[in-house]
Amino acid sequence: MSDVLQNLRPGVYSRYQITGSCVPSALRDCALVLPGDEAQLTVVTSPAQITHMEDFARECLRLLLEGGVGKVYLAVGATAREALALLGEGDIGAIVCHCNTPEDYQALKDYVVTASEQMRECIGFCAAPPAEAKEIAARLCCERVVLCTPFVAANPEAEASPLYGACSLAARVLTAGSPVVNLSGEEFPLLTEAAPLPEPLVQELLAAGVCVFERVGGRVELIRAMTTCTAKNGAADDGLRSLNTVLIVDDVIRHIRSCLKARLKGAGITSMGSVRDQVAVELAAKRDAGIITDFAPPVVRPSKGDPTVCQVDLAFSVAHLVSTIHITAQIRV
Repeated sequence: MSDVLQNLRPGVYSRYQITGSCVPSALRDCALVLPGDEAQLTVVTSPAQITHMEDFARECLRLLLEGGVGKVYLAVGATAREALALLGEGDIGAIVCHCNTPEDYQALKDYVVTASEQMRECIGFCAAPPAEAKEIAARLCCERVVLCTPFVAANPEAEASPLYGACSLAARVLTAGSPVVNLSGEEFPLLTEAAPLPEPLVQELLAAGVCVFERVGGRVELIRAMTTCTAKNGAADDGLRSLNTVLIVDDVIRHIRSCLKARLKGAGITSMGSVRDQVAVELAAKRDAGIITDFAPPVVRPSKGDPTVCQVDLAFSVAHLVSTIHITAQIRV
């Protein structure tokens, strides 16, 4: 990467590279992207706004609102790309997108990757039938896109859809309060049923980076919270397969950026050392909270040719949540 981001506007700018070892944020808004004949954007904040809508849209919005999301941007367009273009640059943390074609899935991926590169970090949530999910996940292969399956029901009287699982998971991510809340094995009480899948298919889907819901003892649970990123540069790489890993990186970067932006106001910053110390304090707080496990001393240096610009280099290790425990027992009789 080059020395600094080329931007003459005063502010705090960030970017990062995530490497695998193989390497409480405020509630943010959600977007729901659905197909429709006329492009339009509607801000939904109350259940009273959705009573007149058709069943599918109403159920998706109900799951988001009852799941704790305070504001949903309902974007409708002939294609996903057209609808996504309506969202603008609001503080959207999750985008649930109904995808019908490969182009729709690609549009979602393009949007969340670009938004994250522009310091509007977000996660895209989509869905697919079990028979298609493995292939779609392989095409997406992105740490910012989550793919859900199988068909799940949110209302005994409504038709099941895999997108209901995506809505429920998006709402849970936005309301978790911490990036280290373990979503694997999480119960989703607003979902009433999940289509059963044979175990060999479940294992294939999990290996492909697909989030699989299942019914366990009368409850609908998510088996494992994952992204579709199972490879980097054509080689298998599980470093970014855990959804929590991506959420942790976003949480740390956004927090550091926010703290430094606050420091720019008022008396401002006159010492590179004060920036370094501030970053170290914030990283230590994240470590003490169990969000990261370790960090290197921050490196702060002035930009070449402009003493009013400084470059901050960070290196930290995310806390990996344990998802599986194998017990080996020796029994004497």
